[in-house]
Parts: sequence; structure tokens; C-alpha cells
Amino acid sequence: MTPYLSLTQINPDLPVVWQDPTTLRVGFDRAIATLAAAAPATQTVVARLIRGASDTELAMSGPAAVEHAVGELGPVLVRRSVPAGTVTARETLGTQDVPAAVLQAAPRNPASAALHRAADALGRQAGRGTRTASPGGGAPTEVLPPGDVPPADVPAADRLPAADGVSPATGLPPDDGCPPTDGCPPTDDVSLRPAPSTRVFDDGVGVPGLREALARSSACVLRRDKKPPDLAIQVLRFLEPLGRTARWLSAGVPQLVVRFSDAAARVGPLVSADGSPCHGCEVLHLTDADPALPAIAAQLTDVRPGSETGEVAQIVAAAALQFVHAWRRGEAWVHTRQLELPVARGTICAFPRLRRIHTHPDCGCAISGPPRPPPQTVTAGVRHEPRSRSPTATARRARG
Repeated sequence: MTPYLSLTQINPDLPVVWQDPTTLRVGFDRAIATLAAAAPATQTVVARLIRGASDTELAMSGPAAVEHAVGELGPVLVRRSVPAGTVTARETLGTQDVPAAVLQAAPRNPASAALHRAADALGRQAGRGTRTASPGGGAPTEVLPPGDVPPADVPAADRLPAADGVSPATGLPPDDGCPPTDGCPPTDDVSLRPAPSTRVFDDGVGVPGLREALARSSACVLRRDKKPPDLAIQVLRFLEPLGRTARWLSAGVPQLVVRFSDAAARVGPLVSADGSPCHGCEVLHLTDADPALPAIAAQLTDVRPGSETGEVAQIVAAAALQFVHAWRRGEAWVHTRQLELPVARGTICAFPRLRRIHTHPDCGCAISGPPRPPPQTVTAGVRHEPRSRSPTATARRARG
């Protein structure tokens, strides 16, 4: 019988980064655990926990450092078992290591079968979500269980219409969707128009199965020619510099943003040619909520996020195609919405959430917009003296 060794390890789906010069942080979207790790002994324990360490190996470290690290990192530690021959020679097999405590499998997700249907019906459900707090903090999100209506504790002014005035094709209110009187073509006419030429930009690192899933659809035609595409799909990881998206923003090419991180995959918004709101607005909102994110993201260059798996990519592709379909129908909601797919252990772990992306006042797309009129409180106090318009009075004012 092959002996097994039980290892304690920091969840490999979560990145371990420096939040500041003396504090380690586990998790990108939110800090699930933090640890003061200025001491070399503590850093040694963390290094062993990242790759996995047996109880025997941990005992070789100072007991105070082990107790400190394990105590603070408890929420992100998992146990897994490996054959004893696959670990380093100094890890001996003790009685406390057998039998192994196998890493618990991800719980069966009752929503998994419904997620594909939810992605197909995204356009129909987009305006009918309930609002809840985002797991990572920040602005409230809108949860999209089919058929749900806004709860009673949401103020009436903030509720989205449930039935009256909603587009039967999309389930969106008229101000978010395409009013039937504005000349938008019927949904059936979309199939008569040529599919937009589309290019996927993933920084040379393909997402497993994403291109193939998009290519199987008639909503867009993937091309690699030098001619500017009708639509660009930008694949981002964690938080990337704005230069990649600014390229097409300056060229006036619409782009759909797809972003993978450790705890979620996000689709949207589809940035219009005028670029408001844009990807920069989302980044500024994120850094307002967590100023450490840019420094953390810099440490994760060339790291593949835990949400970037083949299974998640299929759902991302389905959601992206719904954004494209709605965009071709002329529906305006795609420019201000982002679909968030919670992910754990490489699979969808909860129902998607739809959140609204607002234009950030410090973003260039807001600065380039038309100037706003001065507030009434500013102009109300200005005294305007009556001025005669007679030729004599006009000539007198001209002479000074």
C-alpha cells in the first residue's frame, strides 16, 4: 500500500502578494487573509505553505513563527494528500500524517446547469435583477436569478421596472434598452446583416477554449488581418495597464472587455466608439476602493488567474456573445453593464451578478465629454443689471 503524506498548503487558486513592504496578502479581488511577515522566520514558513508542507516539516520551523503564520492564514489553508515519494527527502512520514486528510472537493453547484441557460437569456434578464452587496465590497450588484423581482427593502426610486415598459425581447426598461420608436431594426433583421469582424486580444496567452467557442457562433467573425475590426474583444488578467484598451479607444473601435481574476470572471462593458464609460473608469473605481491593487497587479504579471479555466471560458464566451447580440440590436445597456461570474476552484460557484459601470469623473472619457452647465446655486447669486439696448446706450458703453 502506497503511503500518503498530508500537506498543509495555501489555496493555490489564490495569489500571495505583498500588500505593503511588511504585509503579505492572500487574494486579489479582496484580501481574504493578511500576515505581518517582516521577520525572515515568518517568510520561511509562508514559502513552505505556498508549495505545501507536512506537519513534520513545519515542526522544523520555529514554533512561534508557525503558530503566527498558521493562525493568521487559517481561512486560506487547505489540506491535500500526496504519495510520500513525491515530496522532499527531509519530509519523513510520521504517524500524525496517516491517514491523509484529503482536500475537500468543491461542493456540487446546483446552479451549474442553469448557468448556461442564464448566459443565453442574459439579454432578457439584464434589467430584472435584485440588488445585493458585492462580495469584494464597493458598489451594490444586481443578482440575476430568473424571474426574481426587486425586494421590498429596495427604495421605489431605485427599482428597475419588472413588467410595464419593459422590452419584451430583452426585459430592459426603455431608457436602458432600445425604444420601439427610435428606428432600431427588429431583432429578426440582425441575422440579415453581416456579422461584425472581430479580433480577440489576449496578449499572446490564449484562454482555453474561448476562441473556439466564439468562432462557433454566427454573432461575430474572428479575423486576424491588418484591417481594423468592427469589434475588439480585450482579454485582461487581474488589473492591466490601460494602454491595451486605449489603442482601440483612440481608433474609435468598439471593444468588449473580458477580465479574469482570482475570484471571478467578468464580461463587459462593451465600450462604445465614444468611450464613455470605458475600461479606465472601472480601473479607477477599483483603485478608489483598494489603492493597493495596482502594486499588487504588478506582482502578478504572467500569472494565470484561478478563474481562467476551460469550463469558465465556455460561460464567458456565451455571455460575451449575448453582449454582442444585444449590441447589434442597438441596446444601450451593454455599454454600462458588467456581468460578474463568481469562481472557486476553477468552476462557477454562484449565480452571476450584473453590476452597473459608471463614468469616473477623473477618467479621460469624462473629461472629453460636453461641459456641464454651472449649478443653479452658482448662477442664482449673480446680479444682472438691466441694460438699455437703444443705439445711444450701446454707443455710450462702447466708448467706455
